[in-house]
Amino acid sequence: MNSLNKSLIVVYIILIKADSCVSQPSCFANCAACSNSTVCTSCDSGYYLRKTEKCRACTYVGTYCVACSNETHCNECRAGFWGTTCIYFCSDGCNTETCNSFNGTCTCRQRFYGPTCGNKCSENCLTDTCGVNGECECKDGYYGNQCIGMCFSGCEKCSDGTSCSVCPTGRYGQLCGMHCECDGRCDILTGECINEMCPETCASCGKSEQCNKCTIGWYGARCNSTCLDNCKGGCEQYSGHCNACYYGYFGRECDFQCNYCRNGNCTQEGECISCYNGYFGLLCNNKCSEDCVGHFCNQIDGTC
Repeated sequence: MNSLNKSLIVVYIILIKADSCVSQPSCFANCAACSNSTVCTSCDSGYYLRKTEKCRACTYVGTYCVACSNETHCNECRAGFWGTTCIYFCSDGCNTETCNSFNGTCTCRQRFYGPTCGNKCSENCLTDTCGVNGECECKDGYYGNQCIGMCFSGCEKCSDGTSCSVCPTGRYGQLCGMHCECDGRCDILTGECINEMCPETCASCGKSEQCNKCTIGWYGARCNSTCLDNCKGGCEQYSGHCNACYYGYFGRECDFQCNYCRNGNCTQEGECISCYNGYFGLLCNNKCSEDCVGHFCNQIDGTC
């Protein structure tokens, strides 16, 4: 190949590169794609496109905004913040520093409850755990879903303020106002003397060690086993299976969490009552298609 042909090839390559540079303009700072050197069509992560076709930092929307779509709405906040402009603090009751950027919801640590974990469980709860709405098993002398009711003064335990479920030794009756006619305990309903070998956790007991019925929160032939913490309203006497679960839990022993259900609300079989936006299915564990507007879809079948 002579020197003239080599020179022509070099010139041709230079022209191709020059044409490539023209077709792919150099975008200015923080611009991910542009039509020319002054018009931006999309911005780098952490920036949004203004009407002037310029990229502005998401921190302009809110000091703690990490990713945004426009000048009024933040899509992702820094850890510890939430809201459309990231001005709200995640609750101290959240199990981690991070909460949902859209609505502030989070998983609660012990002694806290509610969608944003901003409420404290009652001091009268038997354990440090309570349900989504503050439900819990009560300490002796208290009743109600949140254990804020106080039993009648003569009761040891009660399920409401009008009657007792366990009386002090030597007493019986609806409000434990009657004295047993025997040494020791008697049937809370009839006053019939019962075998002292029968534990106090029996609501009703015959003349043997076999309990006819347990007080709420106990199970077993002698009612000497406690129902699991997440059982609502006690459990079945012989199997210990929960009669119902507190919000946020499901299963026969209420030992599974409704992690994907809106506000942790599900049936005892684990089927969600409703899903958070962007999810669908019986367990709300399927993501809506990105093709759906706003990622919203039908909760049952996921159709947009």
